[in-house]
Amino acid sequence: MTNSIEVPFIEEARKLFDPDIVNKAQRLAISSIKGKLKTRISKLARGKYNITAGKIAEALKMNIQDSNGLRSAELNYTGKRFSLINFSPRFRKVSTTGRRGHLKGRKIRRYGASAKVTKTSRPYLVPGGFIASGTNGNVQIFQRIERLGSKSRLRKLTGPAVAQMVSDEAVLSGVDDFLDKEFPKDFENKLNYLLEKAAG
Repeated sequence: MTNSIEVPFIEEARKLFDPDIVNKAQRLAISSIKGKLKTRISKLARGKYNITAGKIAEALKMNIQDSNGLRSAELNYTGKRFSLINFSPRFRKVSTTGRRGHLKGRKIRRYGASAKVTKTSRPYLVPGGFIASGTNGNVQIFQRIERLGSKSRLRKLTGPAVAQMVSDEAVLSGVDDFLDKEFPKDFENKLNYLLEKAAG
């Protein structure tokens, strides 16, 4: 997911004031707003998902470029999907039907797994999921996908990646509202400061 900061009204400002001063004000405003935008995106994502600010920051790659006197800022969120074990895992007793040996066809109780990916939803039972240590010793939520004789082939279950979280419709809407409100103010403040400085 990429968030870009742009200035739609830059040409109008250039017609009214010294273009060099307008360009500098735009560059200063971009530099000022990018940190605030990063914080806002993190807060919006954490408002819905069970994710820490540190995890979101680790996924961020910021790109700043200057071209023709103007500055652009691009916030790219990358990285793999998080293991489901990171989303409030819990053991959950479940009823199932035995498939092998003397338990075949009988109702039995076993421990399944539940997870809570978003803060706005209740914990859900992971279909066929269970909590166990993998071959490397890391505890994960697994699901059996194939039985091979007396053994089973397992799949580690995952939740969303940061890029998916910050691409959520509610998060994007909040980002748009923030930029529409805050960037014009930042740009105006920087422009007024530079014009006053130039006037002596």
